[in-house]
Amino acid sequence: MSDCEEEKIKYHELLERVKSLEEENDSLAERAEEILLLSMLGDTISSIDNEKQLIEELLEKISILNNISLCCCYEIIEGKYHLYSGYISDPYINEIAPEIKLGNEILEEICNAQMYCGLATEGKGLVYPTHVTDNTEILIVYFNGRQVKEGVFVFMDEKNGHTLHTKLMVVRQAIRMVVARIENLSYIAEIEELNRDLEEKVLKRTIELTKARDKAQESDRLKSAFLANMSHEIRTPMNAIVGFSELLESKSCDSTEIENYASLIYSNSLSLLNLINDLLDFSKIEANQLQLHCLSFNIHDTIKEVEMLTRSLIRQYDKPDLSVKVVNEVGSKITSLHTDELRLKQILTNLLSNAVKFSFKGIIYIKYELKGSQIWFSIKDEGIGIDDGLHEMIFSRFSRVTDDVNKTIAGNGLGLTITKNLVKLLGGRITVNSKLGYGSEFSFCVDVNHCNKV
Repeated sequence: MSDCEEEKIKYHELLERVKSLEEENDSLAERAEEILLLSMLGDTISSIDNEKQLIEELLEKISILNNISLCCCYEIIEGKYHLYSGYISDPYINEIAPEIKLGNEILEEICNAQMYCGLATEGKGLVYPTHVTDNTEILIVYFNGRQVKEGVFVFMDEKNGHTLHTKLMVVRQAIRMVVARIENLSYIAEIEELNRDLEEKVLKRTIELTKARDKAQESDRLKSAFLANMSHEIRTPMNAIVGFSELLESKSCDSTEIENYASLIYSNSLSLLNLINDLLDFSKIEANQLQLHCLSFNIHDTIKEVEMLTRSLIRQYDKPDLSVKVVNEVGSKITSLHTDELRLKQILTNLLSNAVKFSFKGIIYIKYELKGSQIWFSIKDEGIGIDDGLHEMIFSRFSRVTDDVNKTIAGNGLGLTITKNLVKLLGGRITVNSKLGYGSEFSFCVDVNHCNKV
């Protein structure tokens, strides 16, 4: 072999070596670009919390770093591909198709390989309104996830040969990163929502438990106050009965004193009996064992009876400046009422007794009128009145207004509680209209046919 031939062989080997090195350099450059893309994309998306912004950032990074003219994302809605976001790097392209259609062959390949890559003209069935020429390459990558909408990424470029195929790996990896970020954001949002719901439930339950605790503590306090008051209410008439009975036994009393002592013993015995009746009624109400005994009776006669009882109470409490007046607006519309007369009298008596105890002058009005199938009763006085903030409290069990005036007036704190429950049993409701210093008006209704309904 001549020297010239050897030189030629060495020259060709050198050219092959140079060509191999250039290919390696190109490959390394591509890898470097891919690493740069993924690194930049990873740094960027870590601070983005919005799905659309993540997609836009992905398309922009792929378009710029891989020199791809058109990058789009289409979401699949009812089988149609609608534009979700897009990025254009080619100045000659000024619009993006709002909708595309994919043929069966492309769909079949996407179904099998989750992607399609080739010349747009080879993709039979692809309908893309603009930007498609004989040299247009297209890469379609399908994506889906548990927390991500279903869709495809479409990349288009004007080049010779299937150069987009070489970018498939990095494009897919970039898409996976963004899809994973979107899914993570969705999971984070769900966890935060669950935490908020849990915090709200814990707060609500804490408030409920606090209210229940406060209510239990208040109930205990009221029970203690009630028992202390009961002790006083029972001892007072009992002491009077025992004391005056001892005086009668001494046989040193004249006839006038005997009559007075007997009267005092009788009145204190009635007070004690009323107290015991209230306690028994309250116990029956608490146990839901109070029963009605309904009969027909003359409502006007009943009102006359409670009027006479009120006059007797006024004399008993020695209040000469106090009087009672009946206002009959029922007239001859109705005379007979079918309900529990004893309980109706008890309601009226409780309200009238309070009116007498908490009034010192003026008129106590007993009013009754017919409204539809209900008779409304109202007891109105010109007494000390009740503060607006206490209108609900006075109907609670064991509760009493504890101002200076009320402390001097006897009572067990059960009257209005019993009254409210009795009104409810008779098919009605009770209201109060009162202002401190201007008297009170208690109104309640009784359903004419309630006992028949029961």
